[in-house]
Amino acid sequence: MSHVDFAALLGRYRRHAALTQRELAVKAGLGPTAVRDFEQRRSRHPRIRSVRAIAAALGLPPDEADALERVAQAGAAPRRTVRAGEGRPHAGAALSAGAPLSVGVLGPLLVRRGAERIDLGAGRHRVVLARFALAPGSAVDPYELVELLWGAQPPPSSGNLLHGVVSQLRRSLQRHRTEELVRLQPGGYRLDVAADLVDVAAFRAITARARAGADDTGVALTLLGEALDLWRGEPAADVPELHESPLVRALVEERIAATLRYADAGAQAGRWSSVLARVDSVAAHHPLHEPLHARLAIALAATGRQADALHTLQRIRDRLGEELGIDPGPEITAAHRTVLRQEWRRPANVHPPAADAFVGRARELAQAVRLVRRPAVVVLTGPVGAGTSALLLRVAAAVQDDFPDGVAHVDLRPAGDAALTAAQALTCALRALGADPAGAPAEQEAQYRRLLTHRRVLVLLDNVREAAQVRPLLPAEGRGTVLISSRRRLGELPGATAVAVGPLAPAESLRLLAAVAGPAWSAVPRAGAEALAAACGHLPLALRGAANRIAGRTAPTVGALVDRLTDPDRLLDALSDQDPIAAHLRPDTADLPAGGALAFRMLALVPGPAFGLDAAAATLDVDRPAAEEHLAVLVDASLVDCAPEGRYRYGALVRRHARRLGARTDATTARAAAVERFYGWLLRQLAVAVYLTCPDAVRLPADLPTVTPFADAGAALGWLDGELPHIVEAVTEAGALGVPAAAWRLTDQLRGYFQLREHPQPRLTTALAGHAAARATGDPLGLAAAHQCLGDALRSTGRPGEALDSYLTGARHAADAGWVQGEANLWRGAATVQAHLGRPAAAEASLQTALRLSDRYQLTRLRALIVADRGALSPTPAAR
Repeated sequence: MSHVDFAALLGRYRRHAALTQRELAVKAGLGPTAVRDFEQRRSRHPRIRSVRAIAAALGLPPDEADALERVAQAGAAPRRTVRAGEGRPHAGAALSAGAPLSVGVLGPLLVRRGAERIDLGAGRHRVVLARFALAPGSAVDPYELVELLWGAQPPPSSGNLLHGVVSQLRRSLQRHRTEELVRLQPGGYRLDVAADLVDVAAFRAITARARAGADDTGVALTLLGEALDLWRGEPAADVPELHESPLVRALVEERIAATLRYADAGAQAGRWSSVLARVDSVAAHHPLHEPLHARLAIALAATGRQADALHTLQRIRDRLGEELGIDPGPEITAAHRTVLRQEWRRPANVHPPAADAFVGRARELAQAVRLVRRPAVVVLTGPVGAGTSALLLRVAAAVQDDFPDGVAHVDLRPAGDAALTAAQALTCALRALGADPAGAPAEQEAQYRRLLTHRRVLVLLDNVREAAQVRPLLPAEGRGTVLISSRRRLGELPGATAVAVGPLAPAESLRLLAAVAGPAWSAVPRAGAEALAAACGHLPLALRGAANRIAGRTAPTVGALVDRLTDPDRLLDALSDQDPIAAHLRPDTADLPAGGALAFRMLALVPGPAFGLDAAAATLDVDRPAAEEHLAVLVDASLVDCAPEGRYRYGALVRRHARRLGARTDATTARAAAVERFYGWLLRQLAVAVYLTCPDAVRLPADLPTVTPFADAGAALGWLDGELPHIVEAVTEAGALGVPAAAWRLTDQLRGYFQLREHPQPRLTTALAGHAAARATGDPLGLAAAHQCLGDALRSTGRPGEALDSYLTGARHAADAGWVQGEANLWRGAATVQAHLGRPAAAEASLQTALRLSDRYQLTRLRALIVADRGALSPTPAAR
């Protein structure tokens, strides 16, 4: 590459920023001579990671940072030569005439090619482009676009009209690029533009980098400032059709969150003027947002405007009372105290605001509040999406006044970022407490413990992955309070008390959906609401994501959307558009041992609400101790819940994610083999249980286990009673899992159990599923067995005519398959129904057919049953 061009461009950017070579290198986290070596061409291979760090330290906007990176990568010098005295070189100078298109919606819709602004003109195509840019890289369902353009009652030709709008957008964009930028794929239309060329994606990428560099306040401030500089106003400000979109609402919340993080980092660095400028511009658009106005008031006071600070606090007090009828929360109260006491030099409470809509958790909240009000280490633990972080912040808000020296928050694993090490976490905690984290690790740890000993501080450690991350942050016994959230149980932390956080109760799930979705929720029928809550696994994070999709919808479209969201695959796809929700709902298995990760993917294939240890061992093809060890790993990681009676359970969304992950990771043959092992084990267990409890039941031959797993018939019947819901699920899912024959074989074995226990609905459900599977395979033996089960189920539910048809059809299939015992038993069933329908001659003929078959093939037991039936069905002794 041409290092002359890179060195010259770097030098000009540095001089414009008024930094020395050493200052820029240190600010970028590089060696003290790195920048000098680049500019003097001593370093022949600048790494892209180093170039990006330099761009962040210089505070370059995205287009200029990209230009610097491209020059470093490709050796292409900017076309325009920047002479001395001209100031900062224009990023567009580094772009060729074929520069890519970029799209911005963090403000009015803006399309550029390089530095050139492109006028799209007026029309509906602008709405479509803005919608694409709100979720970069995601396909948009045509039905959503139709509703967006024409409302709840689109014209009959809306499909053709939409095609015309998309064609117009393609033409508008292709005037500036040769390739097609709007593509139609299975999920809908998608804008084919690199993610970093859409300002929404750039904003999220930069804020993620800021989280990764949170232990360096200077880097975090630079990156957050760069991210906030991308905003030119309200999202899609000149596209009113999108103003009520949940995607716009989510972006507004992300901007607020980034602004709050900038304010907290700026407070630690003492850069109050910058904090004031950033917070003031955002707070003006959110007059009731307490965290923003609390930080605004402190920034005003810190810049010498104490009267304005008090006036700001009084105004939000008045607005909250007049508009909402409520008093200000603890953040406004704490800010007022800080302003009066002029305590802004000591960091205010450094933690994100608690979620606005917080439902349920009364027991867990009360327990955690009671525990943290005395020196303690408390761990909130629960599965992915259960809301342990939200509960942690709610607890902090409830006890904030008990900790006059502050609340310090450290996120040890921000969404999508690498987990902090113990050393990084300790550095972040010291900064959050207002201390200088200089010195060796041992000195930092001693300084941290002194702070907890001499100050009444609550330390929040969020998203802890493992105990080793936080051991240096635990106080000496009786000398401080630490509240932890984690998906893992962290049982190895000494002296810690765990508070389990599970899914919400169904009623609480409905309340949370209603609170987040707003007025649109009134159009959701009760059954649809309950189905959606169940599809979300009653997990708060998934419930919020689904409710955000519903918010702002018109009544006629809400029902269809809810129906789509109740499908787990569609729900995951819908939530994946809403960063950072999807990142939280995708459980991280990278830290699992290889065996545990494989077990996580394979056991998700086991159908039914829960499974036992024997089923797990069979599916994984390991012995019980090995299966138990794998499951212990998954339970500890909160990926699988240990249910009562020794059963294990996946959350609905976690199971779906695990199956998707397995489909991408594991060979199809390996997944099929695991499914077949499970169904083979279940069929053997069921066969021996039915044989012990109902030995005379006519059924297909089945392999029996070499060792009987039941002590006697009573134990076998108890197993059948407990397993019935799981067997029903296994039958209904067999076709989808690629083993349709298992459906009718399991259903056939269940016949004997249903002769002992009256369960009409499970009997009919399994019979219908078995019949559908047999029809799909076309196997005569399967069809005969399925019709026998279906006839029994129809007869038990009061549908004798249909039952008779099923028996007679089954008898023909049994004859074709050569299954004599089944054929005779089907004629026996037909006779019973014919007698019930008042057709004694037909019943006698059916029994005679059954008798001839049993005599011909010496089916002694079955013949005895047929003779007994004949006696019971004959109207007079003479007829016998």
